[in-house]
Amino acid sequence: MNLPKTIEEANKHLRRLCEIDMVISAIEDEMNAQINAAKGAAERLAKPLKKERASIETAVKTWFRVERKTMGEQKSGKLLFGTVKATVRKAVKFLRGWTAESCAEALLATPGLQRFVRRKIELNKAAIHDASAADLAQLADFGLSLRASETITIEPDLEALEKERVS
Repeated sequence: MNLPKTIEEANKHLRRLCEIDMVISAIEDEMNAQINAAKGAAERLAKPLKKERASIETAVKTWFRVERKTMGEQKSGKLLFGTVKATVRKAVKFLRGWTAESCAEALLATPGLQRFVRRKIELNKAAIHDASAADLAQLADFGLSLRASETITIEPDLEALEKERVS
C-alpha cells in the first residue's frame, strides 16, 4: 500500500480500513455463532456425565474418609483404577472485626510476631511519570529513567462508511 500524499488519499485508506473491519467483524460474528452453537451442544451432552461424575466422586470421597480409619489413617489409597488422596488445607481467616491490614499492623507492633508479616515494596510509577526534571535527575542516580514514546492509533469510523453507503 502506498503512503498517502494528500488528505483525500488518507481518507481513501481509512475508508478501506472501515471496509476491512466490517468484513472481519462479520466473519468473526459467524465464527462466534458457530462456536457458541458447538459449545451448547457439547455442554448438553456432557451435563449428565458431569452430574454422574460429581456423584461418584462424592461417594468415593465419603467411602475413603470412613474406610481409611480402618486402613491406619493413610493419606492416600491406591486402587485399581486410581488413587484417592487426602490433602490438608490450611486457610488464614480473620475473626470478626479484624482485617488483613489491622491484623498486620497489630503483628508488626508486637515484638516477636513481625515474622508473620510480609511487606510488598513497589515503585510508584504514576509519581515517576509526573516527576519534575530535577526529580528525574535525582532518580537517575538510583538507576531509574523515564522514557517517553508516542503511539499512533487508528480508529476507523464504521458509522461514516455506513452513512456513505446509504447516501
